[in-house]
Amino acid sequence: MALLYTEHLLHRVFTDTDVFVEELNELVVRRNDQERLDEFALFVPADLTKLAYWMATGSGKTLLLHLNYHQIRHYLTQARQKPFENILLITPNAGLSQQHLAEFALSDIPAQPFRQDARNILEGTVQIIEITKFTSGRSGPQTVNVGHFEGHNLIFVDEGHRGASGDVWLSYRDQLA
Repeated sequence: MALLYTEHLLHRVFTDTDVFVEELNELVVRRNDQERLDEFALFVPADLTKLAYWMATGSGKTLLLHLNYHQIRHYLTQARQKPFENILLITPNAGLSQQHLAEFALSDIPAQPFRQDARNILEGTVQIIEITKFTSGRSGPQTVNVGHFEGHNLIFVDEGHRGASGDVWLSYRDQLA
């Protein structure tokens, strides 16, 4: 279901964003009129730049991530949009980063651990970094200022609920995406 939902969302965002936002807002207005709960805010196109799934262990999150990588690159190419400046996979720890590196290799997706001194990274390469390596202060030998990634980024997150406090993670996410 997540793969199908992602395909639908990407198709609509890349082919008719304004109409899609209008249709979503019609649903929001209808829901807000019918329910006596907190009202949902209306959508704006910028709201459609983030997508998250909460999935159980063993449910295929890694395979979905690999397929989403190809889906997004397909739509970017089809829309003749510029490629991402950075494609990042953020993990909670080095062990999970190494696991992803091996799995990307099995799927023929270019990936490497993030290195601050890396130059001329092949377009489309996923850089894998642990959330614990981000800082809002000065970059150091084991840390990187989140501002280093300002620009047009594609961000994948594995285990987004682990590795940093909620407020810190949300601040980093907003700066990255």
